[in-house]
Amino acid sequence: MIARKRETEPEALRSRPFWPGFALEEMAALILFLGFVLLLASVLHPSMVFESGLDETELRRLEYPADPFSTPPRILPEWYFLATFELLKFMAPWLVMMLIGLFVTGFFFVPFIDRFLSKYRIGDWMVRLFGVGIVVLFILLTLRGMGLI
Repeated sequence: MIARKRETEPEALRSRPFWPGFALEEMAALILFLGFVLLLASVLHPSMVFESGLDETELRRLEYPADPFSTPPRILPEWYFLATFELLKFMAPWLVMMLIGLFVTGFFFVPFIDRFLSKYRIGDWMVRLFGVGIVVLFILLTLRGMGLI
């Protein structure tokens, strides 16, 4: 008995191009989501969402400005900025910003880079190796920023 491949998608979906078909739908969903987030941000006060268990005196204390003369000796950013914070210790700020800009730009051009490299049959492993290297570097710099390495 010969197994036949079942067609799970209609023919119209398989032949539909990415641009403008799927891309415009995704952009519309993104705009609706951002509009919803902006609506929530404009209507809700942060204390209603994040500090709902605090009473009035504690909420009033949060509204006072910080005292710049009584800061702790070692201030760290949130964990997701620790890798960038560590990079700023190693390199000049303009170089770090250039690297971050190149990373973000390269992230959007991954499909084109992959298509170009696939002509030479090195696309798959090179993109994967580069991606794994970036993730490992990010994890190592984050752990170093936390003081674990």
